[in-house]
Amino acid sequence: MSDRELSKSVYFDLLPWIPLDARRVLELGCGDGALAALYKRRNPDAEYVAVEADESHADAARPSVDRLIEADFITLTAAEVAELGQFDVVVLGDVLVRQQDPRALLETLAGLLKPFGQIVLTTPNAAHWSAIAGLISGTELAAARGLADRSGARFFTLNALREALARSGFHVERARPIRSPEGPEAERWLPILANAAEQAGINRTAFLQQAQASRYIATARRTGAPSSPLIHVHFAAMAPDFLDVRTHLPMEALASEFGVRTSYRVRSANLPDLPSDVPKIAIIQRILAQDERYWREYMNRARHAGWTVVYEIDDHPDLIGQVHQTDAQMRAATRISVTYNCHAAQTSTEMLAEALREKNPEVAAFSNCVFDLPPFAPRPGVRRVFYGALNREAFSSQIAAALEPFLASDPDVHFEVVHDRAFFDALPTTRKTFRPRRPYADYMAVMAACDVVLSPLEGLGGEAYKSDIKFLEASRAGAVMIASPAVYETTIKDGVTGFIAREPGDWAKRLSRLIAEPDLRNTIARAAWDYVKAERMMCKQVAARRDWYRSLIDRRAELDAALLARWAAAPLP
Repeated sequence: MSDRELSKSVYFDLLPWIPLDARRVLELGCGDGALAALYKRRNPDAEYVAVEADESHADAARPSVDRLIEADFITLTAAEVAELGQFDVVVLGDVLVRQQDPRALLETLAGLLKPFGQIVLTTPNAAHWSAIAGLISGTELAAARGLADRSGARFFTLNALREALARSGFHVERARPIRSPEGPEAERWLPILANAAEQAGINRTAFLQQAQASRYIATARRTGAPSSPLIHVHFAAMAPDFLDVRTHLPMEALASEFGVRTSYRVRSANLPDLPSDVPKIAIIQRILAQDERYWREYMNRARHAGWTVVYEIDDHPDLIGQVHQTDAQMRAATRISVTYNCHAAQTSTEMLAEALREKNPEVAAFSNCVFDLPPFAPRPGVRRVFYGALNREAFSSQIAAALEPFLASDPDVHFEVVHDRAFFDALPTTRKTFRPRRPYADYMAVMAACDVVLSPLEGLGGEAYKSDIKFLEASRAGAVMIASPAVYETTIKDGVTGFIAREPGDWAKRLSRLIAEPDLRNTIARAAWDYVKAERMMCKQVAARRDWYRSLIDRRAELDAALLARWAAAPLP
């Protein structure tokens, strides 16, 4: 692995461990600023300060950080260090191994941390198989794998790292091994080394786990610093397709938070086997409760295992029932699963939250958010128009037909249509491409290649409770949205951050205007991008989610009593 590949690998290992809502971040040895650039996409509000001694690296990193100090950190005077202020997190990507006196560095960093601050670090594993094999064979296997060099670096096992941190006034909050792909050399050496370890009385499995860790990643806090009880948040994603912003992305955000551990399962409501005294909360997404008796039995098992259970739902139960072609009894059962059979519920809009509170007041509305925001890039004009949606065929085909005046006047615009065949067939043009339903990342890639996004929504029945997620997706991609007033009117500022099309003829008029005024397209797209950056980033919401989950766990006895009262008021036949 080259030095550059190794550096990029470390950045990607570190990124998920940096708290998403950190206000101030300090990185020592930032290299070319790759980690800073990635993190600032997730948290544009953070002040990112970096220290880098290499001149060429510092020049490359400067555009990605808010402040760059071109120096070796250990050469800074006490006054220069104090002038930096305090930070929520200090990042050390393979920095300790290059220190002649790691303890002195750590003790200095302790003074730069806020009360709840932490350091996030990686360090190569001194007990990796290649390091041991290199010592035995007298070769440079370790150097070839990027685990050692000739600079007098200091290497750590996990236990040695814990001890070094403890001597410097820190305790490890969490740590895990990072394993790199292995090749033929590993296949040759690992059995030999494992046999030798066994003969020395060392557990073979434990040895192999340690020997295959190329490095460790850990978070540490000052000993005696304020702490919060550790909670475990589990998410069961029963319908994850196209719902990344409601499923794994919030969980990735929570996983970076201090005092939170997470787990995630797809299409399985089985809960992890955790000790009953661990404070824990389960979020169950979109289960259609055809059998209320089953759900009460499920909840009883969860309750007795110490779980607080939250139902995650982003559409009105009636709409979910309609989409799945269920009858009124099925829709009623779905509503009951939300209101009666869980401790609480969470959803994407306040309007839907109010509807769900009819039977259970414990409902939180967490608006959909953008997890990571690429830089905005102006475009020369409108050449591609995107439309993609599920279950809107009747209304969308009417809007497609209404685009005829626009299509007759502009021969160069191409339409990208995902999933909705009725819309595609009704478009009166041959300049169109149909793509079947696809993974979310591919769907977003198609959207990102387009200049305008259309979102016709009739807003009848349960549709009125939907969220404005497509506007966020379009704005993140740098596209301009033209949308129906249903759902979007409260978010889009007409003519400023997008267009509202109130009549069928408005869709063609808005597209024609964007074609005629390319600068307007960029102005509106930038205003929408700025709105997302200022108001709708996950980094602004993750603390509210964490704190609500903590409050539910703290009030578990109260919520449990309310659940049992609901059951008593509506006994099963």
